[in-house]
Amino acid sequence: MAEDDHTERSDTPKGGRKRIVRTAAFLAAILLVLPVLWTICTRESLTPQQRLAALQAELAIPDEQNAALIYNQVLNDYDEVAFFFDSADFAIELQLRTRPWSSKDYPELAQWLQERQDAMAILIEAGKKKESRFLLGLPAGDPPRMRRMRMAKRWMFLLLCSANNDIAEGRTDQALKKWTATLQIANHFRQQPVIVDLVVGNAIEACALQNIQRFVAEDQAALTELDIIDSELKSLENNSSVDWSMMRQVEMLFQEHEVRQVGFGRGFRLIVQYREQDIFAYIERLNLRLLSERHGTRISIALRRYKAKNGVLPETLDQAHSFASEEIFVDPQNGGPFAYKPTGEGFRLYSKGRNNVDERGESNAWWSESGGDDWPIWPRKGYANGKEDKDDDQH
Repeated sequence: MAEDDHTERSDTPKGGRKRIVRTAAFLAAILLVLPVLWTICTRESLTPQQRLAALQAELAIPDEQNAALIYNQVLNDYDEVAFFFDSADFAIELQLRTRPWSSKDYPELAQWLQERQDAMAILIEAGKKKESRFLLGLPAGDPPRMRRMRMAKRWMFLLLCSANNDIAEGRTDQALKKWTATLQIANHFRQQPVIVDLVVGNAIEACALQNIQRFVAEDQAALTELDIIDSELKSLENNSSVDWSMMRQVEMLFQEHEVRQVGFGRGFRLIVQYREQDIFAYIERLNLRLLSERHGTRISIALRRYKAKNGVLPETLDQAHSFASEEIFVDPQNGGPFAYKPTGEGFRLYSKGRNNVDERGESNAWWSESGGDDWPIWPRKGYANGKEDKDDDQH
């Protein structure tokens, strides 16, 4: 009997702890989905579509200012095949998108680009507008949004490929226009309060910055061209802030729409999974990394300005501060300075990442939370002392 009493006394606390853990887990799950469930229960009179339409009206801009109308024209006038160049080799496609190339080396691509001059002219015209507002459709992966994103990537390839051909053949002014248009396409996507649009916009800008960074770092640009590039990047800084609050509202409506479509049980599980992934924290980290690249490109311009005046690159970044705005020398990822070192005729520049620890430019996989998190600005992967390596596969 005594033994039974002892067993009962020893088992009870363990069982109690298990019940406490289960209860805490249940309450945590409820807290994760409570905002969506509260919205559904208290605003039943308005559907997600109606509330999304109200947000659309809140974000509306005059038609004459809206670049989205021009993009929609391109989407209506051209099918996806029109912007697809089949190189049959991704490595070649990457090279054409990231490095200068000559028409005599790739005559078929040169002809393909020539046949699309009208489309490029329209995209360049769209890039002259500062704002863009696409329709906010449900669900998040609605067909018009997915098609627009696929086409945007092909517009990027078209413009960057053509710009690289311009650089190789001495048409720098044309290349600058196409880089500007590409940056603006990216910015126009970043202005949409939808996560997938932001991700696409960031990817497009990163690819454009890679080309611009090479042009600047390899000392190909004249001072007037550096001024044009810097002015465009400064304009982006002033007109590309992300409205995280609005984006969260829109994503909440996407979740509510999903719950209504698939039923409460499955919808509950989807929302818990979505919240546990903490997708906004992840996207914000990627966004800060892009801003670091943007600052780094402007720092490279300051370094070239310093060299144009003094004949050599500065020994430290402090010496280049008078050639650019002070704020660009602050790394958005950590609030500290960038890492810099002159290397003969070239230089090395990188962000010290979120941890603000100098790990000599070493970086683990971009999605990893462990290991080095430095992020190279210049040289990119596959470069040494500013000289190109055939194995470059960055981005």
